[in-house]
Amino acid sequence: VLDILRTFYWFDARGDGRDGYKEEGKEPRYHPVSREKVGERPVEGELVQLRKVLFAILHVLLKKGFSLEDTLSITTCITTCKDRRQMEEMLFFINMHLFKGTAGLHESLLHIGGPDVFLPVLRNESESVRVHAVRIIAKLVAFSRERQLTSEKASSPL
Repeated sequence: VLDILRTFYWFDARGDGRDGYKEEGKEPRYHPVSREKVGERPVEGELVQLRKVLFAILHVLLKKGFSLEDTLSITTCITTCKDRRQMEEMLFFINMHLFKGTAGLHESLLHIGGPDVFLPVLRNESESVRVHAVRIIAKLVAFSRERQLTSEKASSPL
């Protein structure tokens, strides 16, 4: 689903293919024989609706929790994305699931580096992207601290 969002339903085409992603759909598609136009890029309103449907699918897929692989896919998408609006959507998605306490997300994020994963995102020129990243970092630091305190209480003699 993330690859579909990134490859076909982007808002701002910046990919040159060097990172493994090249945006498709910049030019209309033509039938190879008749040369009739068979498709073209959706307008922005249609893109927004299509992306909502794909995010709804992501929510359903991750309803039972995040695996390490899911978390790696999402963080890779965020840290390599060139499209500001896509990055904002993905950061919002992560924030929402962190605050909901979706199973496996906190642990998976801490396992792959915790707040450090999101530090490069703070260099983004978009303030909205940076704010989302700071919220994620703060939540991960708080979760890590809670886990550390719980661990210390469990290991200390009464």
